[in-house]
Amino acid sequence: MQLKKSIIERAKQRPLRIASYLRVSTKEQAIEGDSITAQRNFMERTIEQWRNTGIPIGTVTFYEEQGRSGKNMKRPEVRRMRQDIERGLVDVLLAIKIDRLSRNTDDFRVIERLLDEHNVEFCPINDFYDPSNAQGWLMQHMTIGQAEYERRVTGERTRMALEYRARQGFWNGGYIFGYRKDKQTERLVIHPEEAEIVRRDIFDAFERLGSVGRVLEH
Repeated sequence: MQLKKSIIERAKQRPLRIASYLRVSTKEQAIEGDSITAQRNFMERTIEQWRNTGIPIGTVTFYEEQGRSGKNMKRPEVRRMRQDIERGLVDVLLAIKIDRLSRNTDDFRVIERLLDEHNVEFCPINDFYDPSNAQGWLMQHMTIGQAEYERRVTGERTRMALEYRARQGFWNGGYIFGYRKDKQTERLVIHPEEAEIVRRDIFDAFERLGSVGRVLEH
């Protein structure tokens, strides 16, 4: 990976403080094989290559999100990373690809502004564009747009598949007191013991007491 001149110049002032962000959703890991371990090993090799070329490296902090979607910013390691950036503890934000950081164009713009405000360089190793020029900016935003498009298409296909299964009478998951999923038919069947509790303590109690509030108090 060829380092931007701005990063090289910054490294001349002091050793780089690197924030390394890693993320994988369960589905992505199954399809693409981009495990947290694989991402971390790749990043460590990249940082070591920088050292070997004479780039002084200070702190390297890893922020790892296992089984987290990139559709929004509600991720604990993203919050921790943002706090460190706001505290002025980061010079370079490193990620394997742009979509590891976000698969949402609006969220990505928020991150961009945060990095600009605190003078932090963003380095997606396999999606390296220089956003300081018009072409690099365009390519970077096309990449994040493509990532969001793929996320939305996957979501639509998943919803269609679940809706089709539901219309066929199959149970798509979750727990309902009084029922169990039959492993052979994948349909809900009544659980006799729990069904008796539902009849006695909910339906019969409502008929006897006359209101939901009284049932709850009972």
